[in-house]
Amino acid sequence: MLEALIAMVVLVFGLLGMSRFQAKVVKAGTDGQVRLQALAMADQLANLAQIDTAANAPCYTLPAVGACGSPTGRQSATNWRTRALATLPGAPTATSVYDANTGRLTIRLTWTGKLQQELGEADSVSPAVEVVTDVRPTPL
Repeated sequence: MLEALIAMVVLVFGLLGMSRFQAKVVKAGTDGQVRLQALAMADQLANLAQIDTAANAPCYTLPAVGACGSPTGRQSATNWRTRALATLPGAPTATSVYDANTGRLTIRLTWTGKLQQELGEADSVSPAVEVVTDVRPTPL
């Protein structure tokens, strides 16, 4: 009888461990989906900047600074930022910086991950995606 009781206790602890492991796997999957969404959002802005003329590249700097030769380009970038902030969980950020010297646009998205939300660690290092693309005109 005692052996059966000990076996049941061991089984209960094993099942408890399996359920905690399953919960962590689900959280990791969710974080992976959010990272994929962030990467897709960064790719969208990079594509918008690449199909526009190189003269309009400064229009894709977010938050907006400096002169922009295309109100349409600026509006596209602003609309993209609004969608990105609405898509990502927690307290997301969406920034991009155009470097006129190198002709590169750096896009950075951050958000609050599931584990950070759960532990209340909003001030810890946030998950992030950073994409760098070249927006200079290609020679013919």
